[in-house]
Amino acid sequence: MEYQDLVQNIFADTSLFFGVKKNFHILLKDPRSFYIVSAIKKNEKQADFMFKNLSKTFNVSKSAITQGINRAEREGYIKRKINFKNRRLVTLEITEKGEQFYQGNCQIVYSLVKEVIEKVGEETFVEFVATSKVIFSTIQELGEKNNEEKK
Repeated sequence: MEYQDLVQNIFADTSLFFGVKKNFHILLKDPRSFYIVSAIKKNEKQADFMFKNLSKTFNVSKSAITQGINRAEREGYIKRKINFKNRRLVTLEITEKGEQFYQGNCQIVYSLVKEVIEKVGEETFVEFVATSKVIFSTIQELGEKNNEEKK
């Protein structure tokens, strides 16, 4: 298959991707807050994982992250902890309510993945995840390289 055909197939399947993403979001309770809590959870052992790291994690603007953090904090899923040695540094912590919220959404994701694996097979699913990671990290690297060249 030539690159042109491949690119056209990717764009043709984009609607499929967004349809899956939309349906996935419908299943989750407050998807944006879930992503924020998940990132904090994933990095909670890092003492220096703070507010500013989320912007890089999700590759979105700091204002978008601020909105997500404010919402998660309003809902009681996270709390801000000020570093008294450097008051400009704010660490995010998951509350008990946030932990319950996280676990509940994880159960939804686990159930969905289980059903997908039952339908397509574990090997196919594992290959898909591995391939997706390679593709997305390559796209991210190329995007970063392109941004550096523009500077």
